[in-house]
Order: sequence, then C-alpha cells, then structure tokens
Amino acid sequence: MKLSRIILIGFCLALPVVSHAADTPTTAPTTQRVPKTETAPPGFIRVTAGRYSAFCLPIDEVWVKQSLTEVKPDHMPTTRPSDIMAKIPDQRDAIAKGLAADLGIEPAKVASLFDDQIIPQLTKLENLHPPVVYLVATKPKLVALINADWTHPRISYNRLMDQIRFDDRITYSIDYPMDEILMLAAYEATDDLATRSKKLREAAEKFESESAYSIAARGRVVTQIAIAQFIEKEVFAPMKLRDDQSWLQLGTTTDLAAKYAPLLIGGDAQQLLSDLIYERPNAEPSAASIDMLNLPDLGQLLPQYRQPYINAARRKSTLAFMKLIEKGGPDAIHKALEAVRKNPPKDGPGMVALITGATGVDLTQDLRNKR
Repeated sequence: MKLSRIILIGFCLALPVVSHAADTPTTAPTTQRVPKTETAPPGFIRVTAGRYSAFCLPIDEVWVKQSLTEVKPDHMPTTRPSDIMAKIPDQRDAIAKGLAADLGIEPAKVASLFDDQIIPQLTKLENLHPPVVYLVATKPKLVALINADWTHPRISYNRLMDQIRFDDRITYSIDYPMDEILMLAAYEATDDLATRSKKLREAAEKFESESAYSIAARGRVVTQIAIAQFIEKEVFAPMKLRDDQSWLQLGTTTDLAAKYAPLLIGGDAQQLLSDLIYERPNAEPSAASIDMLNLPDLGQLLPQYRQPYINAARRKSTLAFMKLIEKGGPDAIHKALEAVRKNPPKDGPGMVALITGATGVDLTQDLRNKR
C-alpha cells in the first residue's frame, strides 16, 4: 500500500471540522436513491408549516402548527458556503496567479479548481436543507408507544433506569437526497401551552443553528480539500513519487492549502497551518519518530495504526517543507518542483540531494527519525 496514493485521505481527516454530527460524502452513488419519509407513530398526525413538520397528537395540532410558524433561529454562522462563493470573483485571479507561480503551471489550469470543484460543491452545500420532522410528545407517551411495540432506530428505552435515549447523530449528504430525519421535541405533561410551544421552537431553532454551523464548517473544509486535490492532480499525479519521496507532496498540499484557502474562507493562514500540523503531546506515532526517507509498507501496519501514521507523516513533511520555504525563500517551491520534473530522482535521498542543489537547503535531518 503506497503512501502517495492515500495522502489526501490523511489530509482530509486532519482538517478541523467543528461539527460532530455532519459528514458529507464526496462520491455520488451510481443510481439515484429514493429518500425515505418518516411515518407517524400510532395515534399521531403530521403537521406542516412552511418547511417545518412535526408528529403530534391530534389535540395538539393547533399549537404545534402555530409554533412551527414562529421558528426563527438567530445564532447563525457568519461565513456560509454562499459567502465563500461571493469572494471567488475578487480572489480568483490572485489564487490562480499565486498557485501558478508556486507550482510552475499555467494560471489558466487553475480554472478547473473553481469551476469543477469549489463552486459546484459549495453550491450543493448552500442548497442543503436537511428534511426534519419533530416528534412532539411527553416521556410517558413515548414510553407507552414503546411498550405497545412501536420502535424507531433513533429512540431507545432503558426500562431499568426508566430513561429515554435519543440518538441525535446525523449524516448529511450533498450527493443524493437525504432521508427524512426524526428529531425529538419533548415536553412535560405539566407544561402550560406557552412552555410547550417554546420547547418546540427551541428544538427546531437549535437544529437549524447547528445544521447551519455544520454546513458552514464543511464549506470551509471542502475549499481546503479542493485546493489540495487540485495540487495533487495537476502536479504530483504525473510525478508518480515513491513513498520515500512523498514528503514533497504532503508538505506542498498542506502548506499551499493553508496559504490560499483563507483568501476565500477567511481567517489567518498561519493559524490555519498551525491547526493542520498540531500534534497532541501523546500522539503515537509522533512526527519526530517518522523517517520519511525510509518508510514502512503501510500494508504491513495494522489497520488501526495506518491513519495515525499517515497523519504523523503529513505533519513531519509539512514541517520540512516549511523549513524549505524559510531557508530558501518563496521561490524554493518552484525551484524544487522544477528540478524534480526535469530530472526525476530514483529515490528519497536522491530527491533531497536534487532539491538541495536547486534551492541550497538540505532537509535530510528534518526528514529523518529524530528519536
């Protein structure tokens, strides 16, 4: 198993995502699936107001419908996918010229980064509205439903502890229609009408806000990944690097994604790069323990150790790449890549020697095991 073939897997997983619930698959299925719609529990009816729906008892229909019309989430992200897309016209030329200069390619080639990757994916995210239906009920009513053999995969009941448990994890998708999601909006039997209405509104507003933040976070991640994938495809795929040469790909994709993504997603490039190479004190393996010029076959590692190893290799490679820029100047990227293109080295030490000759920076000790 070659490290160079799965570099972007490690890169993608290393990117910070603030949502614990959202996951956006990047590969669409070959056939269009039909989304599933939730079925109301026995004795409940569906109530719809605008784009909000709920299951409730018939006696609660009026107040539930009124409450759904009053849902107005106020805690929303400041940088949504649409905000990123709005920056593209102003930043497109700067990013294209910057990547072209760094990578030694024609600026026109960068058009595919925007037109085929970033814009289509951000458009899907911006148009993503997870279909939700709220189950409005008291705990005793839920227990009665379960005791009457009603079941739902998101709801469980611990009879010994008399506890209702609800699984609120959600898998978002931009590549196929999402199934309708059941969410719980519970209230107490002793609650007055105003309190019941408030709890339903708050449940819907909380979901709307969390979904917006998850989608916004995914939009930022998608932008970074698209830049890394573009660099991998345009620059490194033709090189067919060996594993002991993969540090150049790992370092370049990580560093340049952190350099150019903030022009669209906001934030500080140095802080983003720091986030990408952050290593926990107890990380195992650590970046220092990796020898990028003498890598093991990942196929020989146990599955649970492969991703941590890839992440450590990426951190080590990025730190070495940062030193290349620090010591050799901004032109060192272009010089290094041009040297490798013109005279493909046979192995890892050969690549280091070639880059040393082109840039004057020797990274041997930065790439070796420091333990």
